Amino acid sequence: METILVSITRKNGTGTFAEAGNYVLPPEPASRTLVTAGQKDVSGPEITRPDPSYTVAQLTALVEAVDAAAIR
Repeated sequence: METILVSITRKNGTGTFAEAGNYVLPPEPASRTLVTAGQKDVSGPEITRPDPSYTVAQLTALVEAVDAAAIR
């Protein structure tokens, strides 16, 4: 399982963050009710591709573009 994280944080604490991975997470229960640990479905992420969906360079460019648009 691989994950790439890119974050821009400004001095005032605001910023933009994105994550890309090579997996999908299991769906959340439809009811969203609390369950005990014994009742919880413990299935984990499913690896669906050899590499994350974006490269570091692609994800960086995306975060920079979103961040620039957000601070206009």
